[in-house]
Amino acid sequence: MLIGVAHVPATFAFYADSHFWQIARGNMLRYAWTPLLLVVGTGLAFAMADALVQGFILAGYWLWQIWHYGRQNIGVNAFISIGATGKPAHPREKQLITAGIVAGLLGILQVLAVGSLPDSWGPALAGLYKAGLILYGVVLVAVVIHLLSIHKQLVAIKAVAFLTCVLFFIPMYASHDIDGMFLSYAIAHGCQYMLFMGVTAAGLSVARKSTLMRVLAVTSMLAGAALIGWMSTLPAAWKEATSSAIMPLPAINFLVGAVLGFTMAHFVIDAGIWRLSQKAQREFVGEKFAFLLARSGDKKTAAMQGRAEPCATSPIRP
Repeated sequence: MLIGVAHVPATFAFYADSHFWQIARGNMLRYAWTPLLLVVGTGLAFAMADALVQGFILAGYWLWQIWHYGRQNIGVNAFISIGATGKPAHPREKQLITAGIVAGLLGILQVLAVGSLPDSWGPALAGLYKAGLILYGVVLVAVVIHLLSIHKQLVAIKAVAFLTCVLFFIPMYASHDIDGMFLSYAIAHGCQYMLFMGVTAAGLSVARKSTLMRVLAVTSMLAGAALIGWMSTLPAAWKEATSSAIMPLPAINFLVGAVLGFTMAHFVIDAGIWRLSQKAQREFVGEKFAFLLARSGDKKTAAMQGRAEPCATSPIRP
């Protein structure tokens, strides 16, 4: 759980890297103003909204979160393909992982939003959940057909990675409690991301190793741990704060919205910095992961172009 939560503030380790700032200065809308607007704007919206509007804000956040998780899986599959075979992932694999993302989008509101959206939405959410289950059944058949069609080129670690990515949201349909239906893949997503950020922050392939960057990366982990401890006390603390008028409810709602906005800022930043179809981002990531990409030289570098985007989740384009 520590890693699952810590990965969000870990994103901001990028801001201690001078190479990152060369990219950020060219798109301050994505890397500065939009994150700030999301934190403040979502905080204010949550503070001023009634319970119904708050429910819709949460629903939108949960949908975006699933999309973010899934797009990272596409990037993870691409990276492992490049590392294991020196070739980009098969185009059909991206399609199948995307189908799995859609299945997750269809089911997530039934899992998390039933108490937040109007009761009249219950049948529709249940219907979407069933549609997601059916879609996953179709995806499973398509995955078997795909693997059989490329069985002569299969590499074990690559096949396992692909199956993990495409079946990432299966616990949503195979479990009956929140630990399995949501937390299982939320924590797995955090572990994936911290691996990427650990390599990035350590600068394993960089001659200039910023001490500040290392410190900030560790601080991000500690911030995640502190956030978990804080979150665990929230229900009782909020009740006490509102009952004793220590903190008014709008202020509490602002903090809740700001935390959501902070997480969505993480979505936006990652969607830009990992977009390897862009030359500057490709050079940045190639520098950090040279130990992986240098094995086959230019072949792997070319394979990265436009195909490995671990967190390309946002509609905002550079």
